[in-house]
Amino acid sequence: YIVKPFSIGELKLRIRALLRRSRPQGAIRKDDILLDLQRNLLEIGGEPRHIERKELEILHLFLSHPGQILSTGRIAEAVYRDRTPNATVIRVHLSKINALFDRKRIRNIRGVGYRYEQP
Repeated sequence: YIVKPFSIGELKLRIRALLRRSRPQGAIRKDDILLDLQRNLLEIGGEPRHIERKELEILHLFLSHPGQILSTGRIAEAVYRDRTPNATVIRVHLSKINALFDRKRIRNIRGVGYRYEQP
């Protein structure tokens, strides 16, 4: 759903996001992480970890875009399909993801967004 008036650029971005979400996602192996959205599987250092589905999707988004800074808007658009959460909800998810690691991997870039940093 897009509120009128909207720009063609915004429409293109939303169509790309929908197409990206409709494709099956494969497993990603990065650093000491194995993440498979198909099987709801997350392993860190060979140990299985349990986190919520949205957190898996957020981590997958960061691992799929290495080195890129992702805004809360982009995270919300890519992960939430039916509603747009406020920034606090996304911060809570990022905090839970960071708690899985011995040192913080998703860093806040003040005023811009967040970036995954390799260990």
